[in-house]
Amino acid sequence: MSKRRTAKRQAEKPKIPFALQEVNSKIQAALQLTTQGEADTLIGSPDETLKTLEQGAESLHLLFWTMAHSNGCRVNDETLRMAAQAQMVGLVLVHYAYALGVKEGIRRANVRGSEV
Repeated sequence: MSKRRTAKRQAEKPKIPFALQEVNSKIQAALQLTTQGEADTLIGSPDETLKTLEQGAESLHLLFWTMAHSNGCRVNDETLRMAAQAQMVGLVLVHYAYALGVKEGIRRANVRGSEV
């Protein structure tokens, strides 16, 4: 392959480090919305809705992992570690989102109660 063609291909590739930095900053912002302790307190005992959401997140992660693996992603200790970390972050975000929904429901109930 000529140098010109190689340079053109490299120019067409997305800049992954920047994309990863952007994704990481969005994840960090989402994780700052609450804490694990607050989320656990708000949720209390997990109900079927939360369990279903968590199963959906795990299934989505498995789908992405399967697509990556079937398109050449090598399975080794490093990729398994990264996949596990991504799955954990996804589950924590679902947990936090559910807890923040509970918190908002409590706030709205308190607002309605004070209007009576």
